[in-house]
Amino acid sequence: MGNYPVLAIFEHLEDIFANALKVAVILSLLIAVIFSSLSSKQIIKPLLDLKQAVETDHRNLTELTHLPSEVGVLARAIDEKNHKLEQYLKREQLFTGDVSHELRTPLTIIMGASEVLSSQLENDPHLSAFATRISTTAKETSEIISALLLLSRAPEKLDAPPTSINDIALNEVQRLNYLLRHKSVTCKIVAEQLYVAHVRPELLKMALGNLIKNAFQYTDEGEVIITIDAEKITVTDTGLGIPEVMMPLLYERFERLEQQYKDISLDTESSSAADAHYPVEGTGLGLSIVQRIMTHMAGSLPIKSIR
Repeated sequence: MGNYPVLAIFEHLEDIFANALKVAVILSLLIAVIFSSLSSKQIIKPLLDLKQAVETDHRNLTELTHLPSEVGVLARAIDEKNHKLEQYLKREQLFTGDVSHELRTPLTIIMGASEVLSSQLENDPHLSAFATRISTTAKETSEIISALLLLSRAPEKLDAPPTSINDIALNEVQRLNYLLRHKSVTCKIVAEQLYVAHVRPELLKMALGNLIKNAFQYTDEGEVIITIDAEKITVTDTGLGIPEVMMPLLYERFERLEQQYKDISLDTESSSAADAHYPVEGTGLGLSIVQRIMTHMAGSLPIKSIR
């Protein structure tokens, strides 16, 4: 290179240019990363604010509804939907409270009158039994109303006293035992010890009572077993079972096993007349109510047909 000084200078300049180009590329990439990071934060920030506003009981949602951007449009839509849901829940709570208030007075009158009637019919066991039945049913209806009122309130606003699961199961079996009077069905409660749960007794009574009632109604022979342990309560029966087509509809309101068996019997030539109509009283609301209670108490209601 000593013989070609000009070429050496050009090669030196070429190295400087290459190094400068590398530095420029690195700086460009660094600036691009910083710019994209800042830009993404500016773009995502309104969405994060909207997310935070929705998660914090919508206290800051109103401030975002005035934004002219798409986030403002979305915030207004969410705010309007929330307002409709709040109005719906308020109407439901008012309806439940009003109905409960209006029903308590006639129920109190019925209970008082039935007690007076029972005292006057002490010498007539047959009529006295009817009067006692009226009083018991009125008390049970009053308890149901109390449970529905509790169900309409937020779970975190309810106290959860220690409640004996064994006692409630035993009381429900005794209360519903009349459903087995003309059936060759036995019922037993299996529990290794006394189990206590921190739940509202009214809600547990309604949920367990509905399950036991279903088992008693749909079992013509065999047994009903109520098993209680530290993790769950299981009600097992030897009834007619649940058809596979009805499993997805179990928790739907007003869906009944009787109607499903009618539909199946129309398509099955081997179905007997007894299968075509299973005369069980009910409205199809029992499992729906139980499912709602379980959700309210942060529990679950799995159902399995073993037939």
